[in-house]
Amino acid sequence: MKKIFLLLSLVFVYCDAFAACTYKGDRKLLNLVLSPKITADPSIPVGTVLYSKKYGTGDYKTFSCSKIMNDQYIIDSTTPQVTGVAGLQGKPVYETGIDGIGFQVSDILNSKNGSLTPAVVGSTQIPFENSNDNYQFITVWLIKTKAIIDTDGKSSNPKVSFGANNIMVNDGLLLAATISLNNITYKNTSCNISVSGPNKLILNKIEKSTLMSIPRAGITPSQKNIAMNVDCPTGSQGGTLMYWFNPLGNVSASGDGIIDNMLTGSTAAKNVGIIFKMNNNPVVFHDVDKYKIAHAEAHQTVNITADYYRASNNVADITNGSVKAMMEVVIQEE
Repeated sequence: MKKIFLLLSLVFVYCDAFAACTYKGDRKLLNLVLSPKITADPSIPVGTVLYSKKYGTGDYKTFSCSKIMNDQYIIDSTTPQVTGVAGLQGKPVYETGIDGIGFQVSDILNSKNGSLTPAVVGSTQIPFENSNDNYQFITVWLIKTKAIIDTDGKSSNPKVSFGANNIMVNDGLLLAATISLNNITYKNTSCNISVSGPNKLILNKIEKSTLMSIPRAGITPSQKNIAMNVDCPTGSQGGTLMYWFNPLGNVSASGDGIIDNMLTGSTAAKNVGIIFKMNNNPVVFHDVDKYKIAHAEAHQTVNITADYYRASNNVADITNGSVKAMMEVVIQEE
C-alpha cells in the first residue's frame, strides 16, 4: 500500500504542475467552406497544390503558458495523414475523405503574414509563452495525393484543432476549424503558367562593395526580369485567376519577398539572399488573395524581378560566394 500511495502522490503533483497555462478570450469554432475548381488531369504530379483559400479567423483565445513547465502546443485532426505524400515545405498531408485529394492547413501560432507554416498533428513545446498578438488568418491548401482523383468522392469534413496544454477541454482549446468541400468543379484542363526562357535564372555577379553601396532591398545592377506566360483554354477565359508565390527555401526574417541563401558551406555567400519583387514592391509569399488576373484571356504575361539582397549593414557580416533561391508560382481559377 505504501508504494501505491507514493505513486499516486507523484501523479497528482505532476498534473498540478502541468496545468500552468492561463487563458483570455473564447475558443473559436470555424466552418471553412471551399467550393474549388480543380484540374483532374492525371499528369499533374502527386504533392501538387490543387487549390488554396485564405480565411480570417477574428479573435480567438490567447494563452500565457510556461516553457519551464514544458507546457505543450497540441494540434489534432479527425482524419489521418496520407501515407507517402508530402505537401508544402515537405510537411504531412491529411485526408479529406476524397480519394486523391488531401489537405494542409496553416499553423495558427507559427505563421504570420508572408511566412506560413503548415500545421503538423502532434504535441510540441509551446513556441512562445504568450500569444497576445495572434495572426488572425488561416489558409487551407488542397493537395493532390493520387494520380487519379475520385471525382465521385465526398468530403468527410475533417476538423483540425489547436490547443495549449489540453486540447480535450474547453479551457485549452484555442481554435478549431471544420474544412468542408462542397460543389467541387472538376476540369480536364486549366490555365497554365510557364517562364519565358529557362526555368533557371542566373543573376550577373556583383562586387561586394557594390552590394554594400546600395540600400538594402534597393535595385542592384544585377536585377533581372522574370516573364511568366499564363495561357488559358477557352473554358477558362473570362474568369478570375488567382496566383501566389510559394518559397521553396527559408523565408528571410528581414522582410517580404526575400529567400535566404539555400547554399551552405565554404563556397556559399553569407548573409546574402534573393529578393523577388513585382512593380518594385517585394512580393508577399503565400498570400492567395493579393495577386489576381480579373479577366483571363488566352495569353497574358506576369512580370516579376529577382535581385540580390544583403541581410546586414555590417560589411564584415557579408562574405563572397554563391547564392541560390527557389520559388514556385501557383495559379488557380476562382
